[in-house]
Amino acid sequence: MATTWQFSAGISAGDEPGLEDNMMKKPDFMTWVLVPFLTILAFGLVACGDVEDDDDGSGMFVPDTSDPPGNSIYLELNSHDNNTITLAVKAEDLSNVYGIWFNLNFDGNIFSYINATEGSFLNQNGSTFFFATGKTSTVVVGITRQADAAGVSGSGTVCLLTFDGIAEGTSRFDFSLNSVADPNGNINNGVLWYGGLGTVVM
Repeated sequence: MATTWQFSAGISAGDEPGLEDNMMKKPDFMTWVLVPFLTILAFGLVACGDVEDDDDGSGMFVPDTSDPPGNSIYLELNSHDNNTITLAVKAEDLSNVYGIWFNLNFDGNIFSYINATEGSFLNQNGSTFFFATGKTSTVVVGITRQADAAGVSGSGTVCLLTFDGIAEGTSRFDFSLNSVADPNGNINNGVLWYGGLGTVVM
């Protein structure tokens, strides 16, 4: 937590006879000694306050690919705030998609699942059913279009998943039990899935 410091000094006539006159006659003392000293002191105290912010830790994420090929689903870092990271599950050039479901596995000793938010990829021109629940080291996610909606094609964000770093270390984020289906229930077995590596520095 940053600390704000204030410094004030007051001199009243009569506190010390001749002090005000003496300071008025010696401006070099205020200009070259006292003012720079107080400035350095103030910056030093503020810097000390800034160091305390590091106690909150820092979360980072490196994806397995920064240039995903077509017909793939991958992770990328959407945002981070101290030790909290939000990962985007992204679709790259998929065709005729009606539903996506997967498990995302991670080290529950390093990260803790917070929440999930649906992205815009599957709810194009129609409504969806979105489900996400977190366990100690797994997030289970399912998204499907509803009724007689056609499948969607292209690229976009499937969902956002937010995690809190709870201990220093590294953790893989990997997909399992993952599938992409068309409106007829056919599974696209050719989809490539890419995870990544999360790190917490406390």
